[in-house]
Order: sequence, then C-alpha cells, then structure tokens
Amino acid sequence: MKILKQRLTRIIAFLAACILIFICAFKMTYSLKNYDNVLNGNNDYLSGYSYDYDVNKVYKKLWLIGNMYLRYMDSDGNFTGSDELKSSTDEAMKSLGLMDSNGSLIITDADNFDYYVSYNDVVFSNNGKEFSEQENDEYSVIQKNNSCYYPDLLDWLDYSLSWYSTNYGMYYYCTGSEAVAVFDFDTTGLNSYIDDYGAKIYYKTDGTTPIPIDMDYENYGDYEETTISSGMSENIDLSGYYIYNQDMEEWIHISSDNFINTPGDEMNVSICITPIKEIIDLHEQAEIAYNAERDLFFRSLINLLPAVAAILILSVFVFIADGYSIKDGKYVMRTHDKIFAELVLATLIAAAFGVVALCVPEIARDVNYFLNEYAESMPYAMPIAYACSFVILYALIVAMVNSIIRRFKCRSFWKTTLIGRVCSKIFQVIKKLARKIKQSSISRDMLKNDIFTKKFIKRIILCIIIEIIAIIISAGMGSLGFAVFCTFAVVAAYIYLSFRDLRSLTELGKQISDMNGGDYSKRIVPEFYPTYGMVNKLNNISDGIQTAVERQIKSERMKIDLVTNVSHDLKTPLTSIISYINLLSMEELSPEAADYVKILEQKSERLKAIVSDLFDLAKATSRTDVCSEQIDAVILIGQVLADMSDKINSYGNEIRTDISMSSAPIYADGKKMYRVLQNLIDNALKYSLNGTRIHIKLYEDNSDAVIQLKNISSYEMTFSPEEIIERFTRGDDSCTGEGNGLGLSIAKSFTEACGGVFEIKLDDDVFTADIRMPIIKTTEE
Repeated sequence: MKILKQRLTRIIAFLAACILIFICAFKMTYSLKNYDNVLNGNNDYLSGYSYDYDVNKVYKKLWLIGNMYLRYMDSDGNFTGSDELKSSTDEAMKSLGLMDSNGSLIITDADNFDYYVSYNDVVFSNNGKEFSEQENDEYSVIQKNNSCYYPDLLDWLDYSLSWYSTNYGMYYYCTGSEAVAVFDFDTTGLNSYIDDYGAKIYYKTDGTTPIPIDMDYENYGDYEETTISSGMSENIDLSGYYIYNQDMEEWIHISSDNFINTPGDEMNVSICITPIKEIIDLHEQAEIAYNAERDLFFRSLINLLPAVAAILILSVFVFIADGYSIKDGKYVMRTHDKIFAELVLATLIAAAFGVVALCVPEIARDVNYFLNEYAESMPYAMPIAYACSFVILYALIVAMVNSIIRRFKCRSFWKTTLIGRVCSKIFQVIKKLARKIKQSSISRDMLKNDIFTKKFIKRIILCIIIEIIAIIISAGMGSLGFAVFCTFAVVAAYIYLSFRDLRSLTELGKQISDMNGGDYSKRIVPEFYPTYGMVNKLNNISDGIQTAVERQIKSERMKIDLVTNVSHDLKTPLTSIISYINLLSMEELSPEAADYVKILEQKSERLKAIVSDLFDLAKATSRTDVCSEQIDAVILIGQVLADMSDKINSYGNEIRTDISMSSAPIYADGKKMYRVLQNLIDNALKYSLNGTRIHIKLYEDNSDAVIQLKNISSYEMTFSPEEIIERFTRGDDSCTGEGNGLGLSIAKSFTEACGGVFEIKLDDDVFTADIRMPIIKTTEE
C-alpha cells in the first residue's frame, strides 16, 4: 500500500492515462479523416455559403419583380400606371438588371433553380409551371398570403425586404442593403440626392414633395429654409418648415403632416424557388453520407470503451492518491492551490466543455475539414493535433480536479475561495465591530439607565418605521412624491432633535474639559436631558477624584511632617553631640584620642549637613516655604560664583561662563535658586576630572532662560539621568568622602518648586545639567 502513495506512482498513472487518451483520440480522428475524403465532393456545394447567397439573390429579384412591376400589369401584359410611373419603373428595372433593352423581364445567375412569381393572375416563371405544380414543401422557398417558408436545406433567408408608397407620387423599395425609388411624376430637370441605401430621390421645391432637411437651400436660387424672420407674421406655425418664394414674395409653409408614407401590401404576391433535380440529388446523397459518417463515429467510440474505462480507473487513482506527502505523513496543499477556487472551477468547466465539444460529431468533422485544408500533404497532422488537444484538456482537468480535492482533503476549500475570503473579511470586521460595541457602546445597563442611549435607539427605530410606512403608502398610491415628502420630513425632524441633543453634549464636553483642567465641581441638569445619566456618572467620578486627591495630599503632608519632625528632633541631640566634641577637642588628649575626636567632628558635621538637607528637601517638596519674586538670572550666577570663588580655587578647576543675555528676569525664590546653582557647582567640583574646565552657559530658548552647566566626569558614568536624581544616589559608588546623594535631588525639587524644569543629560563622560525658567516679559517688550 505504501507504493501506491508514492508520488512517482501517481505520475506513472497519469502518463499512462494520457497515452491511452492520445491513442483513442488518434484512432477516432484518423477513421473520420479517411471517410471524409469520400464526402468532400457532395457536401461542399450544399453546405457552403454560395448556395444560400444564390437563393437569397434570386428571392430578392423575384420580390422586386412582383412588387415593383407585376403589380401594375394587367392580364394582357399592359402597364396600368401612368406614363411617368412606367418610364421610371422601366429605368429602375434596367438599372437592377431585371429587364433587358427590349423591355422583357430577365433574371441572371439562376440556372440552378426553378422560380415562379405572380401578382394575382400575372405570372413570371422560367419553367411555365403553375405554382401548385412547382411547390415542394421539402425543398422550396415559398411566399404566399404575406407569409414565407424556407426548407432545412437553406440555412437562412433575408426577410429585410419592404416597400412603401407616398401621397406625392414616390414608391420606395428596400432590400436591406440597397434601395430603389420610382416616381409617378416627371423628374426631368428636378433636383435629386442619394439616400443612405443608394436610392436616387427627386424632389420639388414648390412644397409638393419633402425637401431634405440637411440640404443647402442657398444653392437653389429662389428658395431658402428659415425658422423665424422679421418678414413673417407673429402668428406662425412652427410645425414643419417654411420656404420663401422670392418671385411670388410669399412664404410657403410645408407641414410634416402633408407627406404620408403607406407600407406596401404583399398579400397578392406569390413566390416559389425550387432547386433543380441535380441539386436535390446531391443533397440527398450528402444526407446519406453524413448519416453513415455519424454511425462510423459512434461505432469508433464504442470500440474505445475498454480504453476509456482504463482511463477512468487511472484518473480515479490519481484523484484519490494525489496530495499525500510521505515526508509529512499527511495531505498537503501546493503553491498553486492558493489560487481562487472559483477560477479553478471555471477552468475545469471550460476544459470539460472542450472535451464534450471535441466529442460531438459535427464539431469533429468541422475540425477535420479545417486541418485537412492546411495539412493535405501531412495525413497524420490532423489526428495528431486532435489527439494532442484531448491530452492537453485531460491534463488540465486532472490538475484542476486534484487542486479541488486537495483543498477538501486539507479542509481548506472554503478558505481558498474568493467568496470565502470576502465572507471571512466581512465576518472579521463584524466581529471587531461587535467587540467594540460590546466594549464601548450599547450595553444592557445603558439601555436600562442611560436616557441618551434609549432616545437614540427609539428615534432610529421610529424613523425606520415611518419611512417603511411611507414607502408602502406611496406604492399603494402609485406616487413617489409622498415617500419623498415623508423622507424630507423625517430627516428634518431627526436633524432638529439631534441639534437639540448636541447642545446637551456640548455642555457635557465642557464639563469633561473643566475636569481635565482641575475643576471637579458638580453639574446639575434636569432629568429629561439626554445627558442626565452621563453627567451623574461624571459627578461621581469628580467625587472620587477629589477624595483621592485629598487622600494623596494628606499622605504627602504626613510624609513631609514626618521628615520635618524627625529632622527637627535630630537637630537638638546632634547639636549637643557637636558641642561635646568641640569640648573634647579643646582638652589635652593622646594623639590617638585626638584623631578619634577629629573623625567624630567630621562625621557629626556631615550628619548635620544631611539632616539640614533632608529638612530643606521636605520643605521644597511641600512648597510651603517658597517665596517667589522677580530676580535676574545673570546677577544670580555672578553672585554664586563670587561667593564660591575660594572653594573653586581650592579644587583647581577653571570655570568658564558663556552668558549671551544682558538680563534674564525670572520669577523664582532667590534663596532656593541660589542653593540650586551652589549644589550643581559643588557637584561639578567634586566629580570633575582634574585639570578640566567647567562650563556655565546662559541663553534664551523659546521665551525661557536656560542655565546650563557642563563638566567632564572623573569616573565612568554607568547610571541613567533618572537614577542619579534619586535621593541618596551617588554617581561614584567608591567615593567615601564628601556628598550624601541629595544635592541633585534638592536641585530638582527647588527648581520645580519655583516653577522651572530641571533636566540631566549624559553624553559619554560629559555631564550636563539644564535649568529652564520662564522669562518675565516686561511691558516695553
């Protein structure tokens, strides 16, 4: 069983089926080709286009003779119309080749037919037989009593023959592609034109015949076409047209009602056209040969049934086994299986129709004739081409069927159809929409409690009901106007109510904006407002936010109070400790004890600085002791540098300033900003690389005064800007000297307490601190 699942086995089965199909098609087609050589002489004449064309040509000529000439002949052969009509008719008959120079009726190219045409008792025939003697229901074309019949021998008969008479003396005969006109008045010297069917039309300019609308009347002397002229009466008739006779100095009105065309009557015209006996014999022989050819074709099909059965078995095996992958142990799809299944089905149907068409005897015979015409010297060309066509169609069918079966085996048919993919996309969109609606739109709680949602749903449903009723009433009344009126009324009412609700929504939006700005005061709206439920929910949110803010403020105050109290409580014992250490240092002590007292003095001073910094940091965080005033940042920088000059000199680092502003007025607490700059300069002095410069820059940026301090670090900075600002965080972990990790944290807190922005930037070994404060715009500016 494993060998049956091998891909090679499926390929061999497919190739075997293709070989059998080629052999069957070749045998079937070659047998037809040999037999068709006997039939060519009999079939070509009757099945060709020339026979149909000849019959139609004779029929048109007889129709013209009967309606245009015999109609006006009496039983003695005399023309009953006027001399002008006879002259015009004779001229037309001669131009059509239906009358010789002696005035006798003739029909050329009709040797293969017996024909007969009559009008009442006037007859024109080429064999002297009566209509009843010549009539043959099986082979004759017959027109009688204004109805026409043609046999199966003839493929088509042209019925586009018509004629009409007029009340001004013109008779018009049209045979579809061409026409001729005869006139019952003297046409000598009259103007004429050729119409679209080639007929020569004469006309008069005295108003008794139609004048072509598109002719140029200025070329014909006394007559011209016009519409309205100053010389015409105001009460003019605009139907038809006017021509102006300058000799008589009058307008001639020609109405379109003056000229009447009357369709011609063919009731009394009889026509019969019958092929001669030789043509009928050829046709009967062709029928016998065709039936024999058809029987041979079907016999060849029956003989091929065993081979067809083998082809079917091999095909079923290929269909069942195809798509199985031994490597994966399951059925898998291939690359071309991703093509839309509809396209595969359409190709399969087209290929199946192609196979059926090639199996139809008539089509096979036509293909045989076509190929024989271009491959007379190659006797096997037609069977090989025909067999190859079968093989190609079979391969196409197998490929398409296998593709469809693999999709079913892999349970992916619906997914690979265009309809399935479109439906899947629509379902996904609906699913997402439903999820969004479920998450953020209409819920049971909203339908139950929210007035706006209930009003919206009721309004939509009411509009739909009114519109449906309006459409039903309009359909019953048979008038679209009522439905249009109701639609406009519903839309107008909906817009009015929506704008009324929009006012409430605007107030709701203002409440949300106020809450975003920090105003959590409650709003009171009437219960019938559509936003009543949402306003109440926002009021509840406001209460919750206010409660949370109050709790947070209380918590912050407790933290600040704790730090402040602890710092304050630590100051008293710390002061005592420092005092006793000072007293000890004044005593005469051993060298070792003096060193210990010196260490105690250093550590106590450091502890005092930490407690003081914590106290200051707590006050800055609470912003309870901020006394802001207008100060000048330029002066502030100069003051700090002057006060710290001794300390700067002791470290040996040079400080360079770049102050591009003559004055930088800012609104801040001077003491705290002084402390900020002092901490930053201290930090730079402690951690700068020896011998490097410290840069202080002051410049204006977007109406802000920016104080920037840069220095090169003496150690590798492995921390982030956020980490270094944290309390008790020191950049150099190995440092055991000065510093407590609160300098940058105090600088940031003091800057923000004064309404500014503090930012740290790290670029390799370059440490940058930016202080950004808004510049106060003076009145002069």
